[in-house]
Amino acid sequence: MLQEEDSQSIAADVESDDELREMIEKSLEAYKRGDYMTTSESIKSLSPKDFA
Repeated sequence: MLQEEDSQSIAADVESDDELREMIEKSLEAYKRGDYMTTSESIKSLSPKDFA
């Protein structure tokens, strides 16, 4: 039940925020093209200075 409410809340946010909608659409397009990194790849790409 809580998950369903969260989904509805997110959908409402996306509908009311053009910038958020554009960001999500671009992310989905990139994902469909295979233009993404896994969590492990993202972590490996970070250097210790990123946390300083």
